[in-house]
Amino acid sequence: MKLLFDTQTFDIQRYGGISRYYTELLKFFENCDEVTTHLPIKYSENENVKEVLSGLKRVSSLEKFSYNFYGDFSKRKKHKRLYNNHVSLVMSEIEMNNFDVFVPTYYDVYYLGKLNKPFVLTVHDMIHEKLNDNINLDEELVKNKKLLIDKATQIITVSQNTKKDILELYPATNANKITVSYLAAEIIKKINPSIELPEKYILFVGNREKYKNFNFFVKALEPLLQQQKDLFIVCAGGGDFKKNEKPFLDGISVRDRILYKDLTEDNLYTFYSRAICFVFPSMYEGFGIPVLEAMGSGCPVVLSQSSSFPEVAADAALFFDLNNSKDILDKVSFFLFSEKNRQHYIEKGLQRAQKFSWKKTAETCYEVYKKAQIAL
Repeated sequence: MKLLFDTQTFDIQRYGGISRYYTELLKFFENCDEVTTHLPIKYSENENVKEVLSGLKRVSSLEKFSYNFYGDFSKRKKHKRLYNNHVSLVMSEIEMNNFDVFVPTYYDVYYLGKLNKPFVLTVHDMIHEKLNDNINLDEELVKNKKLLIDKATQIITVSQNTKKDILELYPATNANKITVSYLAAEIIKKINPSIELPEKYILFVGNREKYKNFNFFVKALEPLLQQQKDLFIVCAGGGDFKKNEKPFLDGISVRDRILYKDLTEDNLYTFYSRAICFVFPSMYEGFGIPVLEAMGSGCPVVLSQSSSFPEVAADAALFFDLNNSKDILDKVSFFLFSEKNRQHYIEKGLQRAQKFSWKKTAETCYEVYKKAQIAL
């Protein structure tokens, strides 16, 4: 079976769960004799694909040139030219028709009308559709995703919750063409001693967009930080605090104990393993890879009782009622004031994390791709 991947997610993300998912599939199929893959990509700033493609022989590799190839333009214009160039490369492959199944990596619909082979769409979440008041709504993305859900030969979702959301929002969708394939997380278990971290801190990971519930999280824990003078909140990744966050943060009495730290794949374990606990207060996640990262690093987890979290963490995490300040404070205190409680949930988390692997993810996807090929 020949799989043709496009480059959308690698053009959009520098890091991220979606690009990690597709690079893990490419890694798996490198050692699968029944599958050949093609990714017509020229250049990428995505760290996942650069890391993976440099070590693969059976997947097209990045060419050795930079954005300078696209002339003296702004970064935004160079990105657009690069994206258009990649679309042209993919369309050339589609016209040659020398593949069995097409795998789009995001929700652009440029290939519809030209593609005469089956395609498999992965839907990672329905955030735009479910939480349009809490995000910057991308109406074109919603429109495109709905069209692709309808047209796709097969659909993969990363949780039962996302599958449920699709069927609730678009009840005409054939449930039999949707397969759940859970994600995974791989942690390099190595401490980076050069990273300066407080002795006691609660960890928040990733971007702080409105639906991530960061402001609620900080405000809810403010009384705890006022009481515990040596306790900090560490925000890892997601970019440094922005200008529009300043008014909120300046209104927090313990502002000096809310820290930002840069985050890379190599130092994930350092942040998780030294934290009192990891808190993910998000209103909605399609899966939530940081949950598995924390568990696999021996870090207790506190989650909102929402979306896919109960499905992913099961009984290996503590859950709080969404937007209930006292509840989240009680759950964090459960770990802060009892090392016995921490150790109990560390063990449960480590056991839970072992149930997920990229190998299982890829094997499930492979079966879906085979099913799509037969449907031609």
